[in-house]
Amino acid sequence: FALADDEVRQRVLLFGGGSNDTWECDGNNWTQMAPSTSPPARASPSMTYDANHGRIVLFGGNGGTVLNDTWVWDGNNWTQESPVPSPPARWDSFMSYDVARRQVVMFGGFPGPGSLVALLGSLWTWDGSNWSEHVVDPAPPPRYGHVLVYDELHENTLLFSGFGWPLISDTWTWD
Repeated sequence: FALADDEVRQRVLLFGGGSNDTWECDGNNWTQMAPSTSPPARASPSMTYDANHGRIVLFGGNGGTVLNDTWVWDGNNWTQESPVPSPPARWDSFMSYDVARRQVVMFGGFPGPGSLVALLGSLWTWDGSNWSEHVVDPAPPPRYGHVLVYDELHENTLLFSGFGWPLISDTWTWD
């Protein structure tokens, strides 16, 4: 599953976990939502709140096959976006919203089942309608299971730890 904090609506959104259920929590109670459209069922998608556009962004996951679709949640309904280019299919990558640059940042993940040795190390940003790949040097090693958060004090995105070959225990910043 994936969780994201909708700051404007003051709700936490939960999606997936092998299903296509959408749940919201207001801080006291969970409510199952009934959107007219929903992403297909999946496990381990990436999801975060896009403060610039007031929507939650969901990417990829494993729905029996690894997915590379982009969906946005407006508080009532899911809408599938059709950006070109789009990141390669992946699951178990992570996203965070970069306040200073007003974009979503996504890094890492698995490209497909049975590909545990071929982890992804690509960095992508979402501007609300398009994905852009960023090739950086030096770059963090490929990984999954990491943490990606925005550091407001330093105005950058922090990447910490994760699983790779071997286990990774490092910190990187994206500005």
